[in-house]
Amino acid sequence: MARDQALVSCPNGEWTEITNADATNITFQVRRGVALIRGATTGTPPSVALNGARYTSGEGTQNTPLSDLFAGAGIVRVFARPGDGRALDIYVDHA
Repeated sequence: MARDQALVSCPNGEWTEITNADATNITFQVRRGVALIRGATTGTPPSVALNGARYTSGEGTQNTPLSDLFAGAGIVRVFARPGDGRALDIYVDHA
């Protein structure tokens, strides 16, 4: 079942999947911290440590197709990682 208006906490030093099922569209907003965001074709975390689109507190996207956010075919999962050395909180809603 897709995340429905959930607040996801992401510990420092690791990628956290913010989707919990395959998604086509996503809404998210960084509530606390700085987030690096990456798309993936599976639920396996990215292997690149600190590479991703950067979003700061208050930033995000609303009901955006994953294909508009990420290059590459078959992106169905989204991961976040703190980009400033501190844990972050991110609001997520996806379908």
